[in-house]
Amino acid sequence: MLSKKDIEELATGAVKRYFNTCNLISPQIQENDKTPDWDGELNLYESKKDIRKNYIGSLRIQVKGKEVSKFKNKETFPIETIFLKNAKNEGFVFFVVEVMSNGDNKIFYKKMAPIEIRGLLASINKQQKTKNMPFEALSRDKSWIEVELKAFLSDCIKQKSFASKTPFSIEDIKNVHDYQWEFSFQGKKDNLLKDFLGGFKSFLYLKTKEGVEIPIGNGLMNIVLPELTINKEENVYIGKDIVATNYILTYTKESVSYRLESLFLLKSEQRAPSTKRISTLEILANTTDEQIKAYEVYKQLIEYGSMKFGDTEITINASNKKVLLSTINKQLSNLNIHKAVLDILNIKTPINYKTFTGKDNFSMRQLYKALIEHKAIGLTNPQNMFKISIANINVLLVCQSDNREKFYIDNAFTSSIEVIQNNDVTPFRVPIFSFLEQKGYVLFDNIPYDRIVEVYNECYIKDSRVLIQANLDLLHMLKAYDELKMSDNLEKSKFTIEVAQSLAQWLLKHERDNSMIAIHQLNILQIIKRQRTFTKNEVNLLLQLSQNNSDMVKAGAFLLLDKLDVAQFVIQQFPEDMKARFMDFPIAIFVKAPNCCNN
Repeated sequence: MLSKKDIEELATGAVKRYFNTCNLISPQIQENDKTPDWDGELNLYESKKDIRKNYIGSLRIQVKGKEVSKFKNKETFPIETIFLKNAKNEGFVFFVVEVMSNGDNKIFYKKMAPIEIRGLLASINKQQKTKNMPFEALSRDKSWIEVELKAFLSDCIKQKSFASKTPFSIEDIKNVHDYQWEFSFQGKKDNLLKDFLGGFKSFLYLKTKEGVEIPIGNGLMNIVLPELTINKEENVYIGKDIVATNYILTYTKESVSYRLESLFLLKSEQRAPSTKRISTLEILANTTDEQIKAYEVYKQLIEYGSMKFGDTEITINASNKKVLLSTINKQLSNLNIHKAVLDILNIKTPINYKTFTGKDNFSMRQLYKALIEHKAIGLTNPQNMFKISIANINVLLVCQSDNREKFYIDNAFTSSIEVIQNNDVTPFRVPIFSFLEQKGYVLFDNIPYDRIVEVYNECYIKDSRVLIQANLDLLHMLKAYDELKMSDNLEKSKFTIEVAQSLAQWLLKHERDNSMIAIHQLNILQIIKRQRTFTKNEVNLLLQLSQNNSDMVKAGAFLLLDKLDVAQFVIQQFPEDMKARFMDFPIAIFVKAPNCCNN
Protein backbone atom coordinates (compact mmCIF):
# COMPACT_ATOMS: atom_id res chain seq x y z
CA MET A 1 0.00 0.00 0.00
CA LEU A 2 1.35 3.38 -1.00
CA SER A 3 1.81 6.29 1.38
CA LYS A 4 -0.12 9.52 0.93
CA LYS A 5 3.09 11.27 -0.11
CA ASP A 6 3.86 8.58 -2.69
CA ILE A 7 0.35 8.75 -4.12
CA GLU A 8 0.50 12.55 -4.50
CA GLU A 9 3.97 12.47 -6.07
CA LEU A 10 2.97 9.71 -8.48
CA ALA A 11 -0.16 11.72 -9.37
CA THR A 12 1.63 15.03 -9.97
CA GLY A 13 4.41 13.20 -11.82
CA ALA A 14 1.87 11.54 -14.16
CA VAL A 15 0.28 14.90 -15.02
CA LYS A 16 3.71 16.48 -15.56
CA ARG A 17 4.88 13.66 -17.84
CA TYR A 18 1.65 13.84 -19.88
CA PHE A 19 1.97 17.55 -20.60
CA ASN A 20 5.76 17.55 -20.90
CA THR A 21 5.27 15.54 -24.09
CA CYS A 22 2.66 17.96 -25.49
CA ASN A 23 3.74 20.35 -28.24
CA LEU A 24 1.81 23.41 -27.07
CA ILE A 25 1.34 22.98 -23.29
CA SER A 26 4.04 23.31 -20.64
CA PRO A 27 3.24 22.16 -17.06
CA GLN A 28 4.43 24.23 -14.11
CA ILE A 29 3.90 21.92 -11.11
CA GLN A 30 6.10 22.27 -8.04
CA GLU A 31 5.98 19.33 -5.67
CA ASN A 32 5.79 20.18 -1.96
CA ASP A 33 5.52 23.90 -2.83
CA LYS A 34 1.82 24.50 -3.18
CA THR A 35 -0.57 27.37 -2.59
CA PRO A 36 -3.69 26.57 -0.53
CA ASP A 37 -5.76 25.81 -3.61
CA TRP A 38 -3.43 25.28 -6.53
CA ASP A 39 -0.81 22.72 -7.42
CA GLY A 40 0.49 24.72 -10.36
CA GLU A 41 -0.42 25.88 -13.86
CA LEU A 42 -0.55 24.74 -17.45
CA ASN A 43 1.05 27.33 -19.73
CA LEU A 44 -0.51 27.36 -23.21
CA TYR A 45 1.27 28.44 -26.41
CA GLU A 46 0.08 29.34 -29.90
CA SER A 47 2.95 27.49 -31.58
CA LYS A 48 6.20 26.05 -30.23
CA LYS A 49 6.04 26.06 -26.43
CA ASP A 50 8.31 27.73 -23.89
CA ILE A 51 8.91 30.70 -26.22
CA ARG A 52 7.60 33.92 -24.70
CA LYS A 53 6.19 35.40 -27.92
CA ASN A 54 4.07 32.28 -28.42
CA TYR A 55 2.56 32.39 -24.91
CA ILE A 56 -1.28 32.62 -24.78
CA GLY A 57 -2.09 32.26 -21.09
CA SER A 58 -2.25 29.84 -18.17
CA LEU A 59 -4.83 27.55 -16.60
CA ARG A 60 -4.63 26.93 -12.86
CA ILE A 61 -4.74 23.29 -11.84
CA GLN A 62 -5.34 21.03 -8.85
CA VAL A 63 -4.02 17.44 -8.77
CA LYS A 64 -5.24 14.68 -6.47
CA GLY A 65 -4.08 11.07 -6.32
CA LYS A 66 -6.11 7.97 -5.55
CA GLU A 67 -4.75 4.46 -5.04
CA VAL A 68 -6.72 1.72 -6.83
CA SER A 69 -6.28 -1.98 -7.49
CA LYS A 70 -8.05 -1.71 -10.85
CA PHE A 71 -8.53 1.24 -13.18
CA LYS A 72 -12.09 2.51 -13.62
CA ASN A 73 -13.86 3.75 -16.73
CA LYS A 74 -15.38 6.66 -14.84
CA GLU A 75 -14.27 8.48 -11.73
CA THR A 76 -15.87 10.73 -9.12
CA PHE A 77 -14.19 12.91 -6.53
CA PRO A 78 -15.34 15.31 -3.80
CA ILE A 79 -14.36 18.92 -4.51
CA GLU A 80 -14.35 21.31 -1.56
CA THR A 81 -16.88 24.14 -1.62
CA ILE A 82 -14.23 26.60 -0.44
CA PHE A 83 -12.08 25.61 -3.43
CA LEU A 84 -15.00 26.30 -5.79
CA LYS A 85 -15.48 29.76 -4.23
CA ASN A 86 -11.80 30.60 -4.53
CA ALA A 87 -11.67 29.37 -8.15
CA LYS A 88 -14.84 31.11 -9.31
CA ASN A 89 -13.14 34.06 -11.02
CA GLU A 90 -10.45 32.00 -12.76
CA GLY A 91 -11.94 28.65 -13.63
CA PHE A 92 -9.87 25.48 -13.13
CA VAL A 93 -8.71 22.13 -14.44
CA PHE A 94 -8.87 19.46 -11.74
CA PHE A 95 -6.99 16.17 -12.20
CA VAL A 96 -7.66 12.97 -10.30
CA VAL A 97 -4.99 10.35 -10.95
CA GLU A 98 -5.66 6.71 -10.18
CA VAL A 99 -2.38 5.00 -9.24
CA MET A 100 -1.51 1.38 -8.60
CA SER A 101 1.13 0.06 -6.24
CA ASN A 102 3.39 -0.73 -9.23
CA GLY A 103 3.30 2.93 -10.27
CA ASP A 104 0.90 2.56 -13.24
CA ASN A 105 -1.62 5.37 -13.50
CA LYS A 106 -4.71 6.64 -15.28
CA ILE A 107 -5.52 10.35 -15.40
CA PHE A 108 -9.04 11.76 -15.11
CA TYR A 109 -9.91 15.45 -15.36
CA LYS A 110 -12.67 18.00 -14.81
CA LYS A 111 -12.80 21.52 -16.27
CA MET A 112 -15.04 24.24 -14.89
CA ALA A 113 -15.25 27.78 -16.27
CA PRO A 114 -16.35 30.75 -14.08
CA ILE A 115 -20.06 30.70 -14.96
CA GLU A 116 -20.22 26.94 -14.41
CA ILE A 117 -18.78 27.39 -10.93
CA ARG A 118 -21.23 30.25 -10.33
CA GLY A 119 -24.14 28.01 -11.25
CA LEU A 120 -22.87 25.08 -9.16
CA LEU A 121 -22.37 27.24 -6.06
CA ALA A 122 -25.90 28.59 -6.41
CA SER A 123 -27.22 25.03 -6.22
CA ILE A 124 -25.16 23.96 -3.19
CA ASN A 125 -26.46 24.25 0.36
CA LYS A 126 -24.46 26.82 2.33
CA GLN A 127 -23.52 24.24 4.97
CA GLN A 128 -22.30 21.73 2.37
CA LYS A 129 -18.49 21.42 2.49
CA THR A 130 -17.86 19.19 -0.54
CA LYS A 131 -19.53 18.31 -3.82
CA ASN A 132 -19.01 14.94 -5.52
CA MET A 133 -18.19 15.60 -9.15
CA PRO A 134 -17.85 13.27 -12.18
CA PHE A 135 -14.49 13.15 -13.98
CA GLU A 136 -13.69 11.86 -17.46
CA ALA A 137 -10.58 10.04 -18.60
CA LEU A 138 -7.89 12.25 -20.16
CA SER A 139 -7.59 11.46 -23.85
CA ARG A 140 -4.34 10.05 -25.20
CA ASP A 141 -4.85 12.28 -28.26
CA LYS A 142 -2.73 15.16 -27.02
CA SER A 143 -3.36 17.42 -30.02
CA TRP A 144 -7.08 17.13 -29.24
CA ILE A 145 -6.46 18.08 -25.59
CA GLU A 146 -4.34 21.05 -26.70
CA VAL A 147 -7.20 22.42 -28.80
CA GLU A 148 -9.72 21.73 -26.03
CA LEU A 149 -7.73 23.50 -23.31
CA LYS A 150 -6.96 26.45 -25.59
CA ALA A 151 -10.71 26.94 -26.20
CA PHE A 152 -11.36 26.50 -22.46
CA LEU A 153 -8.80 29.20 -21.61
CA SER A 154 -10.58 31.57 -24.01
CA ASP A 155 -13.90 30.85 -22.28
CA CYS A 156 -12.42 31.45 -18.82
CA ILE A 157 -11.04 34.84 -19.94
CA LYS A 158 -14.41 35.87 -21.46
CA GLN A 159 -16.34 34.84 -18.37
CA LYS A 160 -14.06 36.28 -15.66
CA SER A 161 -15.88 39.60 -15.33
CA PHE A 162 -19.27 37.84 -15.20
CA ALA A 163 -18.40 35.33 -12.47
CA SER A 164 -20.14 37.31 -9.71
CA LYS A 165 -22.95 38.78 -11.80
CA THR A 166 -26.53 37.61 -12.23
CA PRO A 167 -26.84 35.05 -15.04
CA PHE A 168 -27.96 36.44 -18.40
CA SER A 169 -30.72 34.35 -20.04
CA ILE A 170 -31.94 34.11 -23.62
CA GLU A 171 -35.17 35.82 -22.54
CA ASP A 172 -33.13 38.90 -21.54
CA ILE A 173 -32.19 39.69 -25.15
CA LYS A 174 -35.61 41.18 -25.97
CA ASN A 175 -34.24 44.65 -25.21
CA VAL A 176 -30.92 44.11 -27.00
CA HIS A 177 -30.47 45.18 -30.63
CA ASP A 178 -27.79 44.47 -33.22
CA TYR A 179 -26.27 41.34 -31.73
CA GLN A 180 -24.96 37.97 -32.88
CA TRP A 181 -24.55 34.55 -31.28
CA GLU A 182 -21.14 32.99 -30.73
CA PHE A 183 -20.16 29.46 -29.77
CA SER A 184 -17.21 27.13 -30.31
CA PHE A 185 -17.11 23.65 -31.77
CA GLN A 186 -14.36 21.04 -31.61
CA GLY A 187 -14.58 17.97 -33.80
CA LYS A 188 -12.32 15.37 -35.36
CA LYS A 189 -11.62 15.56 -39.08
CA ASP A 190 -13.12 12.20 -40.03
CA ASN A 191 -16.41 12.86 -38.22
CA LEU A 192 -16.50 16.65 -38.31
CA LEU A 193 -19.89 17.10 -40.01
CA LYS A 194 -21.48 14.19 -38.16
CA ASP A 195 -20.32 15.59 -34.81
CA PHE A 196 -21.39 19.14 -35.73
CA LEU A 197 -24.87 18.27 -37.00
CA GLY A 198 -25.44 15.63 -34.30
CA GLY A 199 -25.49 18.33 -31.61
CA PHE A 200 -22.72 19.39 -29.24
CA LYS A 201 -22.10 21.27 -26.02
CA SER A 202 -20.65 24.76 -25.99
CA PHE A 203 -20.74 27.98 -24.04
CA LEU A 204 -23.10 30.41 -25.78
CA TYR A 205 -22.28 34.10 -25.98
CA LEU A 206 -24.27 37.12 -27.07
CA LYS A 207 -21.97 39.55 -28.83
CA THR A 208 -23.17 43.15 -28.93
CA LYS A 209 -22.40 45.64 -31.68
CA GLU A 210 -19.80 47.17 -29.32
CA GLY A 211 -17.96 43.83 -29.19
CA VAL A 212 -18.95 42.80 -25.64
CA GLU A 213 -19.36 39.01 -25.30
CA ILE A 214 -21.95 38.10 -22.67
CA PRO A 215 -22.14 34.45 -21.55
CA ILE A 216 -25.65 33.00 -21.50
CA GLY A 217 -26.86 30.92 -18.57
CA ASN A 218 -24.77 29.06 -16.02
CA GLY A 219 -22.90 26.58 -18.14
CA LEU A 220 -22.57 24.68 -21.38
CA MET A 221 -25.55 24.76 -23.73
CA ASN A 222 -26.75 21.96 -25.99
CA ILE A 223 -26.26 23.38 -29.49
CA VAL A 224 -28.32 21.60 -32.14
CA LEU A 225 -28.04 22.78 -35.75
CA PRO A 226 -30.41 20.94 -38.11
CA GLU A 227 -28.35 21.85 -41.16
CA LEU A 228 -25.23 23.60 -42.42
CA THR A 229 -25.62 25.69 -45.58
CA ILE A 230 -22.74 27.09 -47.65
CA ASN A 231 -22.98 29.32 -50.72
CA LYS A 232 -20.36 28.05 -53.17
CA GLU A 233 -19.07 30.32 -55.92
CA GLU A 234 -17.56 27.70 -58.20
CA ASN A 235 -18.43 26.06 -61.50
CA VAL A 236 -20.66 23.03 -61.87
CA TYR A 237 -19.71 20.69 -64.72
CA ILE A 238 -21.28 17.88 -66.66
CA GLY A 239 -18.35 16.58 -68.64
CA LYS A 240 -16.62 19.69 -69.97
CA ASP A 241 -19.80 21.79 -70.06
CA ILE A 242 -20.37 24.41 -67.35
CA VAL A 243 -24.06 24.15 -66.38
CA ALA A 244 -23.90 26.62 -63.44
CA THR A 245 -21.40 29.02 -61.89
CA ASN A 246 -22.57 28.68 -58.27
CA TYR A 247 -24.65 26.46 -56.02
CA ILE A 248 -25.85 26.08 -52.43
CA LEU A 249 -24.37 23.16 -50.51
CA THR A 250 -26.42 21.92 -47.53
CA TYR A 251 -25.45 19.24 -45.02
CA THR A 252 -27.82 17.53 -42.60
CA LYS A 253 -27.34 14.38 -40.49
CA GLU A 254 -29.18 12.38 -43.15
CA SER A 255 -28.13 13.96 -46.45
CA VAL A 256 -25.99 16.32 -48.46
CA SER A 257 -27.73 18.40 -51.14
CA TYR A 258 -26.61 20.61 -54.03
CA ARG A 259 -29.06 23.36 -54.97
CA LEU A 260 -28.76 24.95 -58.41
CA GLU A 261 -31.13 27.92 -58.31
CA SER A 262 -33.83 27.86 -61.02
CA LEU A 263 -32.65 24.38 -62.04
CA PHE A 264 -32.88 21.56 -59.54
CA LEU A 265 -31.95 20.17 -56.12
CA LEU A 266 -29.74 17.07 -56.10
CA LYS A 267 -29.83 15.28 -52.73
CA SER A 268 -27.71 12.29 -51.65
CA GLU A 269 -27.89 10.24 -48.47
CA GLN A 270 -25.09 10.60 -45.91
CA ARG A 271 -23.36 7.23 -46.04
CA ALA A 272 -19.86 5.86 -45.88
CA PRO A 273 -17.95 6.52 -49.15
CA SER A 274 -17.67 2.79 -49.83
CA THR A 275 -21.46 2.22 -49.78
CA LYS A 276 -24.02 2.95 -52.47
CA ARG A 277 -25.94 6.18 -51.90
CA ILE A 278 -29.52 6.86 -52.94
CA SER A 279 -29.87 10.21 -54.72
CA THR A 280 -32.99 12.17 -55.64
CA LEU A 281 -33.48 15.10 -57.99
CA GLU A 282 -36.17 17.77 -57.58
CA ILE A 283 -36.86 20.32 -60.33
CA LEU A 284 -36.82 23.86 -58.87
CA ALA A 285 -37.50 25.84 -62.05
CA ASN A 286 -40.57 28.10 -62.08
CA THR A 287 -40.98 29.62 -65.53
CA THR A 288 -41.33 27.61 -68.72
CA ASP A 289 -37.91 28.75 -69.96
CA GLU A 290 -36.34 27.71 -66.65
CA GLN A 291 -38.13 24.35 -66.79
CA ILE A 292 -36.78 23.70 -70.29
CA LYS A 293 -33.23 24.48 -69.17
CA ALA A 294 -33.62 22.36 -66.02
CA TYR A 295 -34.84 19.31 -67.92
CA GLU A 296 -32.13 19.74 -70.57
CA VAL A 297 -29.46 19.71 -67.84
CA TYR A 298 -31.24 16.77 -66.15
CA LYS A 299 -31.14 14.86 -69.46
CA GLN A 300 -27.46 15.69 -69.93
CA LEU A 301 -26.74 14.44 -66.39
CA ILE A 302 -28.48 11.10 -66.94
CA GLU A 303 -26.73 10.59 -70.30
CA TYR A 304 -23.26 11.49 -69.00
CA GLY A 305 -23.66 9.81 -65.61
CA SER A 306 -21.95 12.29 -63.30
CA MET A 307 -21.83 15.93 -62.24
CA LYS A 308 -18.91 17.81 -60.75
CA PHE A 309 -19.39 20.51 -58.09
CA GLY A 310 -16.00 22.20 -57.87
CA ASP A 311 -13.68 19.28 -57.05
CA THR A 312 -16.47 16.98 -55.82
CA GLU A 313 -17.85 14.55 -58.39
CA ILE A 314 -21.26 12.92 -57.91
CA THR A 315 -21.86 9.77 -59.95
CA ILE A 316 -25.44 9.05 -61.02
CA ASN A 317 -26.44 5.53 -62.00
CA ALA A 318 -30.10 5.63 -63.08
CA SER A 319 -31.89 2.36 -62.31
CA ASN A 320 -33.76 2.46 -65.64
CA LYS A 321 -31.90 4.93 -67.81
CA LYS A 322 -33.88 4.31 -71.01
CA VAL A 323 -37.28 4.84 -69.38
CA LEU A 324 -36.07 7.91 -67.49
CA LEU A 325 -34.68 9.54 -70.64
CA SER A 326 -37.95 8.82 -72.45
CA THR A 327 -39.86 10.58 -69.63
CA ILE A 328 -37.52 13.58 -69.74
CA ASN A 329 -37.82 13.87 -73.55
CA LYS A 330 -41.61 13.77 -73.29
CA GLN A 331 -41.57 16.55 -70.70
CA LEU A 332 -39.22 18.65 -72.86
CA SER A 333 -41.58 18.21 -75.82
CA ASN A 334 -44.50 19.43 -73.72
CA LEU A 335 -42.52 22.38 -72.35
CA ASN A 336 -41.46 23.51 -75.83
CA ILE A 337 -45.11 23.44 -76.87
CA HIS A 338 -45.98 25.56 -73.84
CA LYS A 339 -43.25 28.06 -74.71
CA ALA A 340 -44.44 28.39 -78.31
CA VAL A 341 -48.03 29.04 -77.18
CA LEU A 342 -46.97 31.57 -74.52
CA ASP A 343 -44.80 33.41 -77.05
CA ILE A 344 -47.43 33.65 -79.79
CA LEU A 345 -50.03 34.86 -77.28
CA ASN A 346 -47.60 37.38 -75.79
CA ILE A 347 -48.15 35.98 -72.28
CA LYS A 348 -45.72 37.37 -69.72
CA THR A 349 -47.23 35.69 -66.63
CA PRO A 350 -45.26 32.52 -65.75
CA ILE A 351 -47.27 29.30 -65.63
CA ASN A 352 -47.68 27.97 -62.11
CA TYR A 353 -46.55 24.39 -62.72
CA LYS A 354 -47.53 23.44 -59.17
CA THR A 355 -51.18 23.71 -60.21
CA PHE A 356 -50.66 22.61 -63.82
CA THR A 357 -52.71 19.48 -64.66
CA GLY A 358 -53.00 16.94 -67.46
CA LYS A 359 -56.09 18.81 -68.64
CA ASP A 360 -54.04 22.01 -68.85
CA ASN A 361 -51.40 20.21 -70.89
CA PHE A 362 -54.11 18.99 -73.31
CA SER A 363 -55.36 22.59 -73.69
CA MET A 364 -51.82 23.75 -74.46
CA ARG A 365 -51.43 21.10 -77.16
CA GLN A 366 -54.77 22.13 -78.68
CA LEU A 367 -53.73 25.79 -78.72
CA TYR A 368 -50.42 24.82 -80.33
CA LYS A 369 -52.34 22.96 -83.02
CA ALA A 370 -54.61 25.97 -83.62
CA LEU A 371 -52.20 28.89 -83.26
CA ILE A 372 -48.88 27.43 -84.47
CA GLU A 373 -49.98 24.77 -86.93
CA HIS A 374 -53.09 26.80 -88.00
CA LYS A 375 -55.40 23.79 -87.85
CA ALA A 376 -59.08 23.74 -86.92
CA ILE A 377 -59.87 22.16 -83.56
CA GLY A 378 -62.98 20.97 -81.78
CA LEU A 379 -64.63 23.19 -79.13
CA THR A 380 -67.12 22.05 -76.50
CA ASN A 381 -69.03 25.34 -76.27
CA PRO A 382 -67.98 27.55 -79.19
CA GLN A 383 -68.50 31.32 -78.95
CA ASN A 384 -67.20 34.16 -81.10
CA MET A 385 -65.12 35.45 -78.17
CA PHE A 386 -64.29 33.27 -75.19
CA LYS A 387 -61.95 32.78 -72.24
CA ILE A 388 -59.78 29.74 -71.63
CA SER A 389 -58.01 29.06 -68.31
CA ILE A 390 -54.78 27.05 -68.07
CA ALA A 391 -53.50 26.66 -64.50
CA ASN A 392 -53.11 30.31 -63.38
CA ILE A 393 -53.26 31.73 -66.93
CA ASN A 394 -56.40 33.29 -68.46
CA VAL A 395 -56.52 33.93 -72.21
CA LEU A 396 -59.03 35.83 -74.34
CA LEU A 397 -59.55 34.19 -77.74
CA VAL A 398 -61.83 34.39 -80.75
CA CYS A 399 -62.96 31.58 -83.02
CA GLN A 400 -64.44 31.07 -86.48
CA SER A 401 -66.15 27.92 -87.77
CA ASP A 402 -64.65 25.92 -90.62
CA ASN A 403 -68.21 24.77 -91.44
CA ARG A 404 -67.22 21.20 -90.57
CA GLU A 405 -67.92 21.38 -86.82
CA LYS A 406 -64.40 22.54 -86.05
CA PHE A 407 -63.04 26.02 -85.40
CA TYR A 408 -60.06 28.21 -86.18
CA ILE A 409 -58.71 29.95 -83.09
CA ASP A 410 -57.01 33.34 -82.89
CA ASN A 411 -55.69 35.71 -80.25
CA ALA A 412 -58.51 38.20 -79.57
CA PHE A 413 -56.02 41.07 -79.30
CA THR A 414 -54.33 40.51 -82.66
CA SER A 415 -57.43 39.50 -84.63
CA SER A 416 -59.37 41.80 -86.96
CA ILE A 417 -62.36 41.92 -84.59
CA GLU A 418 -63.94 45.38 -84.20
CA VAL A 419 -65.63 46.82 -81.12
CA ILE A 420 -68.27 49.43 -81.89
CA GLN A 421 -69.14 52.15 -79.41
CA ASN A 422 -72.69 53.46 -79.81
CA ASN A 423 -73.68 57.02 -79.01
CA ASP A 424 -76.49 59.39 -79.84
CA VAL A 425 -75.06 60.34 -83.24
CA THR A 426 -73.23 57.54 -85.08
CA PRO A 427 -71.32 54.46 -83.88
CA PHE A 428 -67.52 54.50 -84.08
CA ARG A 429 -64.77 51.87 -83.90
CA VAL A 430 -62.73 51.60 -80.69
CA PRO A 431 -59.87 49.24 -79.76
CA ILE A 432 -60.71 45.83 -78.32
CA PHE A 433 -59.04 47.07 -75.12
CA SER A 434 -62.21 49.11 -74.45
CA PHE A 435 -63.97 45.76 -73.98
CA LEU A 436 -61.69 44.81 -71.07
CA GLU A 437 -62.58 47.37 -68.40
CA GLN A 438 -61.10 46.86 -64.93
CA LYS A 439 -61.98 43.17 -64.69
CA GLY A 440 -60.37 42.30 -68.02
CA TYR A 441 -57.07 44.00 -67.21
CA VAL A 442 -56.94 42.04 -63.95
CA LEU A 443 -57.99 38.74 -65.49
CA PHE A 444 -56.38 38.28 -68.89
CA ASP A 445 -52.72 37.39 -69.46
CA ASN A 446 -52.44 37.76 -73.24
CA ILE A 447 -52.87 41.55 -73.34
CA PRO A 448 -50.26 43.04 -75.71
CA TYR A 449 -49.35 46.02 -73.52
CA ASP A 450 -46.73 47.29 -75.97
CA ARG A 451 -49.38 47.74 -78.72
CA ILE A 452 -52.17 49.41 -76.72
CA VAL A 453 -51.27 53.06 -77.41
CA GLU A 454 -50.49 52.25 -81.06
CA VAL A 455 -53.97 50.70 -81.56
CA TYR A 456 -55.70 53.68 -79.89
CA ASN A 457 -53.79 55.97 -82.22
CA GLU A 458 -54.93 53.98 -85.28
CA CYS A 459 -58.54 54.31 -84.16
CA TYR A 460 -58.07 58.03 -83.35
CA ILE A 461 -56.88 58.74 -86.89
CA LYS A 462 -60.23 57.39 -88.14
CA ASP A 463 -62.39 59.09 -85.49
CA SER A 464 -61.20 61.61 -82.88
CA ARG A 465 -64.05 60.61 -80.54
CA VAL A 466 -61.80 57.73 -79.53
CA LEU A 467 -60.10 60.21 -77.14
CA ILE A 468 -63.18 60.23 -74.92
CA GLN A 469 -63.30 56.43 -74.81
CA ALA A 470 -59.55 56.22 -74.23
CA ASN A 471 -59.86 58.46 -71.17
CA LEU A 472 -62.58 56.21 -69.73
CA ASP A 473 -60.45 53.15 -70.47
CA LEU A 474 -57.50 54.78 -68.70
CA LEU A 475 -59.56 54.99 -65.51
CA HIS A 476 -60.31 51.25 -65.75
CA MET A 477 -56.58 50.58 -66.15
CA LEU A 478 -55.81 52.50 -62.96
CA LYS A 479 -58.48 50.62 -61.01
CA ALA A 480 -57.06 47.37 -62.35
CA TYR A 481 -53.55 48.43 -61.29
CA ASP A 482 -54.72 49.15 -57.74
CA GLU A 483 -56.44 45.76 -57.55
CA LEU A 484 -53.40 43.94 -58.94
CA LYS A 485 -51.04 45.76 -56.57
CA MET A 486 -53.15 44.93 -53.54
CA SER A 487 -53.24 41.26 -54.56
CA ASP A 488 -49.39 41.26 -54.94
CA ASN A 489 -49.56 40.57 -58.67
CA LEU A 490 -46.54 42.79 -59.12
CA GLU A 491 -45.49 41.83 -62.65
CA LYS A 492 -48.91 42.40 -64.21
CA SER A 493 -49.43 45.56 -62.16
CA LYS A 494 -46.10 46.89 -63.51
CA PHE A 495 -47.19 46.34 -67.13
CA THR A 496 -50.57 47.94 -66.41
CA ILE A 497 -49.25 51.12 -64.78
CA GLU A 498 -46.63 51.58 -67.49
CA VAL A 499 -49.17 51.41 -70.32
CA ALA A 500 -51.54 53.63 -68.33
CA GLN A 501 -48.80 56.25 -68.11
CA SER A 502 -48.11 56.03 -71.85
CA LEU A 503 -51.81 56.31 -72.66
CA ALA A 504 -52.27 59.31 -70.32
CA GLN A 505 -49.38 61.13 -72.01
CA TRP A 506 -50.80 60.25 -75.44
CA LEU A 507 -54.18 61.68 -74.40
CA LEU A 508 -52.61 64.94 -73.22
CA LYS A 509 -50.67 65.25 -76.48
CA HIS A 510 -53.72 64.78 -78.72
CA GLU A 511 -56.35 66.62 -76.67
CA ARG A 512 -57.92 69.58 -78.47
CA ASP A 513 -60.51 70.44 -75.83
CA ASN A 514 -58.85 72.86 -73.38
CA SER A 515 -61.33 71.95 -70.64
CA MET A 516 -59.89 68.40 -70.63
CA ILE A 517 -56.20 69.41 -70.30
CA ALA A 518 -56.40 69.66 -66.48
CA ILE A 519 -58.07 66.22 -66.32
CA HIS A 520 -55.23 64.65 -68.32
CA GLN A 521 -52.60 66.40 -66.20
CA LEU A 522 -54.31 65.17 -63.04
CA ASN A 523 -54.39 61.60 -64.39
CA ILE A 524 -50.68 61.72 -65.21
CA LEU A 525 -49.95 62.98 -61.70
CA GLN A 526 -52.06 60.33 -59.97
CA ILE A 527 -50.17 57.69 -61.97
CA ILE A 528 -46.88 59.22 -60.79
CA LYS A 529 -48.07 59.25 -57.17
CA ARG A 530 -48.70 55.51 -57.42
CA GLN A 531 -45.04 55.00 -58.29
CA ARG A 532 -42.92 57.64 -56.58
CA THR A 533 -42.85 60.97 -54.75
CA PHE A 534 -43.42 64.17 -56.71
CA THR A 535 -40.70 66.50 -57.97
CA LYS A 536 -40.80 70.20 -57.15
CA ASN A 537 -42.20 71.04 -60.60
CA GLU A 538 -44.93 68.40 -60.22
CA VAL A 539 -45.93 69.84 -56.83
CA ASN A 540 -46.12 73.31 -58.41
CA LEU A 541 -48.39 71.95 -61.16
CA LEU A 542 -50.64 70.38 -58.52
CA LEU A 543 -50.84 73.72 -56.68
CA GLN A 544 -51.98 75.33 -59.93
CA LEU A 545 -54.58 72.60 -60.48
CA SER A 546 -55.88 73.12 -56.92
CA GLN A 547 -57.02 76.58 -58.10
CA ASN A 548 -58.84 75.20 -61.17
CA ASN A 549 -62.43 76.25 -61.93
CA SER A 550 -63.54 72.61 -61.76
CA ASP A 551 -64.29 71.46 -58.22
CA MET A 552 -63.53 67.88 -59.24
CA VAL A 553 -60.06 68.89 -60.43
CA LYS A 554 -59.56 70.86 -57.20
CA ALA A 555 -60.54 67.90 -55.04
CA GLY A 556 -58.22 65.59 -57.00
CA ALA A 557 -55.29 68.00 -56.73
CA PHE A 558 -55.70 68.38 -52.96
CA LEU A 559 -55.84 64.60 -52.61
CA LEU A 560 -52.57 64.17 -54.50
CA LEU A 561 -51.00 66.91 -52.35
CA ASP A 562 -52.03 64.89 -49.26
CA LYS A 563 -54.27 67.75 -48.10
CA LEU A 564 -56.98 65.28 -47.16
CA ASP A 565 -59.03 67.65 -44.96
CA VAL A 566 -59.26 70.26 -47.72
CA ALA A 567 -60.09 67.62 -50.35
CA GLN A 568 -62.85 66.14 -48.18
CA PHE A 569 -64.29 69.61 -47.57
CA VAL A 570 -64.49 70.22 -51.33
CA ILE A 571 -66.02 66.77 -51.95
CA GLN A 572 -68.68 67.33 -49.28
CA GLN A 573 -69.93 70.33 -51.26
CA PHE A 574 -70.71 68.15 -54.29
CA PRO A 575 -74.30 67.15 -55.08
CA GLU A 576 -74.89 63.48 -54.12
CA ASP A 577 -74.76 62.16 -57.70
CA MET A 578 -71.53 64.08 -58.38
CA LYS A 579 -70.05 62.88 -55.08
CA ALA A 580 -70.89 59.26 -55.97
CA ARG A 581 -69.27 59.72 -59.40
CA PHE A 582 -66.10 61.20 -57.88
CA MET A 583 -65.81 58.41 -55.31
CA ASP A 584 -66.00 55.89 -58.16
CA PHE A 585 -62.94 57.43 -59.87
CA PRO A 586 -59.58 55.69 -59.23
CA ILE A 587 -58.23 58.88 -57.66
CA ALA A 588 -60.66 58.30 -54.76
CA ILE A 589 -58.32 55.59 -53.45
CA PHE A 590 -56.32 58.45 -51.92
CA VAL A 591 -59.39 59.44 -49.91
CA LYS A 592 -59.61 55.96 -48.42
CA ALA A 593 -55.87 55.45 -47.89
CA PRO A 594 -53.51 58.41 -48.45
CA ASN A 595 -50.06 57.34 -49.71
CA CYS A 596 -51.38 53.77 -50.10
CA CYS A 597 -49.83 53.25 -53.49
CA ASN A 598 -46.40 54.87 -53.17
CA ASN A 599 -43.57 52.38 -53.75
